[in-house]
Amino acid sequence: MKKEELTIFVVDDEEVMHVVIKSMLERLNLETQLVSYHSAEEFLASYSPHQPGCLLLDNWMPDMKGIELHEHLIQCRCTMPIIMMTSAADVSLAVSQMKKGLFDFVEKPFSIEQFEQILRRVFQHLLEQQQREDRQQHVHAQFANLTPREQVVMRKMVEGKLNKIIADELQITIKTVEKHRANVMQKMQVRNLPELVRMAIQCGLISIHND
Repeated sequence: MKKEELTIFVVDDEEVMHVVIKSMLERLNLETQLVSYHSAEEFLASYSPHQPGCLLLDNWMPDMKGIELHEHLIQCRCTMPIIMMTSAADVSLAVSQMKKGLFDFVEKPFSIEQFEQILRRVFQHLLEQQQREDRQQHVHAQFANLTPREQVVMRKMVEGKLNKIIADELQITIKTVEKHRANVMQKMQVRNLPELVRMAIQCGLISIHND
């Protein structure tokens, strides 16, 4: 992900924070897009989960507090990195939210050096996230290239079933199972069964649990 493709959302009822953050981004020479909101409600009214970005969130705001917005985004399965801007008294609260998925927190007022360090971590996190998503798409495309029978055999392979069991369940010969297995390994581009199992689990491709 290129840094200029990142949108930084700032949700804070204090206008001065929007000015400070904009100034910091300009000093860091980051061509990121900055979008400002002065309440959690305003942010939610236009939020799109498909736009890559990170959220700088103040906790103490009228009506919906920052922690409430964070809880709401958790329920919405938001994967965007969220950084909570806190006072010294809120540090323990921020730490507890990190256990629930908060990406990081920073105490107000914060320096440009602190801000830059956090953004570097955000960029790295989003880059790794994009790489994982690209990998998953590639694996799903490989799986889709299997024939329907090969997909069934692959599921049974990942479940740890032996060729004889697979042959009995599908009412085919062991030789045919071996042929399907070889095709699966070739098309999925794996060298051994453990590698195939890890691929299936990591990409959420198939379930290894019996219903």
